[in-house]
Amino acid sequence: MQCLPHQYSLTDFHLPFLSLFKNQEGEIFTYTAIDLLNANGKYEEALEKINILLENDPSDEQALITKSGIFMKMGDFASAQSVLNNILKKNPESYSARRSLVQVLLRTGWYEQANSIIVPLMVETPSDTALLLMKGQLSMALNNYEQAIQELIKAKTLETDNLFASELLVKAYENSGELRSAISEVNHLLRNSFFAQCRLWSSYSIY
Repeated sequence: MQCLPHQYSLTDFHLPFLSLFKNQEGEIFTYTAIDLLNANGKYEEALEKINILLENDPSDEQALITKSGIFMKMGDFASAQSVLNNILKKNPESYSARRSLVQVLLRTGWYEQANSIIVPLMVETPSDTALLLMKGQLSMALNNYEQAIQELIKAKTLETDNLFASELLVKAYENSGELRSAISEVNHLLRNSFFAQCRLWSSYSIY
């Protein structure tokens, strides 16, 4: 079975729509166009477009959050964190900035700091699946697999078809020594998801 990666592309289908999102000088500046560029790895071009938005309104939080996300995709976590820290200086309660900062800290290994931010966020929005997934990753990074399993099961309950939640849950079971549960979860995925068949067979050693 050949498993092909899922990719987004700026095809001829997209280009007419991109033209709808240009200003009079021909500059693309909407989030739709920026998202397409970002999805295709055209990070420098996406940054150019987001900077056009910020020239008009340097305090545009949505634009700044988007900019930090582009930096993250580029692997420039220092710049991503700098953008988010600047938002939080002006608006310490910004949910989006705090949530994005958790992602940066998680990716850079600052687990305790990330945990101190995510705990109050989860009090605010206990049913945020993305937060539960990040919290599960943090718990695993801190070797607290039992807690990670609880958080990931809750995430799966909220989104039963979330493949990433299931993959993390398999890892949590495996690392905690619950191999029967890990195998059961893998079998469930293999029965219900073609993409799981592509990804899980090459990712786990429990068989």
